Amino acid sequence: MNIEVKLTNKDEAYVIKNMYPLYLHDLSGHYGLGGEHTPNEHGIFEPSPDYITLQDQYNVQNIWWEKPECLYPFLMIVGGIPAGFAFIATPPYCS
Repeated sequence: MNIEVKLTNKDEAYVIKNMYPLYLHDLSGHYGLGGEHTPNEHGIFEPSPDYITLQDQYNVQNIWWEKPECLYPFLMIVGGIPAGFAFIATPPYCS
């Protein structure tokens, strides 16, 4: 089985963005009810009611491909199929 971890660019961003809502859904089971780990009133896993559609959430993630000097969006591919992702941040986005 071929396993690949690759740093993505803007052209590949949609793959991670497609997987992101499912990631947030999975996290909700680990953190219980409340805050950003449950859907807002529109069914989007975000703490703010300002996110009404998945497109709204989709656009917020653009920062990961706009700051290549300090934000690194990796995609994991197994057997040619997207299997996961990792967001790696450096200062000033984390300590």
